[in-house]
Amino acid sequence: RKFVCDDGAPLSVGYVTYRGTIDIKQVSEEAGLENVQFWIGPSMHLVQYPIRRGELYNQAAVFKSNKMPDDTDQWGTKEELNQRFSIGCEHIKNALKSIQTNIRWPVYDRNPLSKWSRGRLVLLGDAAHPMLQYAGQGAAQALEDADALVTAYKKYGPLKIDCVFREYEQNRIPRSSKVVQFARDIGTFAHYNGVKKIVRDQILKKHDMYDYEFLKWLYEDNQNDGNRSDTIEGKIERITTLGVEKFSVDASPYWKTLVDQFSPSLGNLLNDGLKICRNILDIVL
Repeated sequence: RKFVCDDGAPLSVGYVTYRGTIDIKQVSEEAGLENVQFWIGPSMHLVQYPIRRGELYNQAAVFKSNKMPDDTDQWGTKEELNQRFSIGCEHIKNALKSIQTNIRWPVYDRNPLSKWSRGRLVLLGDAAHPMLQYAGQGAAQALEDADALVTAYKKYGPLKIDCVFREYEQNRIPRSSKVVQFARDIGTFAHYNGVKKIVRDQILKKHDMYDYEFLKWLYEDNQNDGNRSDTIEGKIERITTLGVEKFSVDASPYWKTLVDQFSPSLGNLLNDGLKICRNILDIVL
């Protein structure tokens, strides 16, 4: 990646992850063994779900460190993990006992590139578009890269590598950039606090848990079809949000799309949220 585009250090807003996997027999049925359990709090969450055909139970605790940045890269310690999650219910506290604390995973991603190739070298997977884990799309996007690259290679052959790379980039950069932003938006949405948390909770409360319409764009067929209607021109606009460089891709208001599709009555919910804000201000003032 550095050879293709030296874009500096990866980006972080201070989140760190601790993981743990235990035998499914050690888990109470009250944990919801057939579903993904997502416990969210202010700038932190715990996710739990069965893996390996239901033989194991995977858990990941994620939180934003109050000690970041730190030149030693030792922010987000296990002591801070225990301190942050001490506000949780008994289920959360019990889950932490099974989390491995000998390895910490600081959470990073990068802004999208407008070009993935240089000469006869081309990037794919995390080398091209490292993303936050919240969308669960890291491996999936790498497979889509491979499919698009092979498809372009079969079309043009080894004597037109420049054409292969160009078509590959045209098909994959807009979509993968959208997924990178989507992962960021999920993290932002999940970790809200204060009034934003109230609005978020109302959105989730109104949303049908079996309605996956807002994810259709992510999982529908023919993702690497360059003629599909949601193909973007690939222009990347950089903006600054909360002190961290963030990006948006033209014609793709991801956050608006995310919350609009979460609930048809979102407009009313946001209005309610604004009313709450006004009421709070009236009380304070």
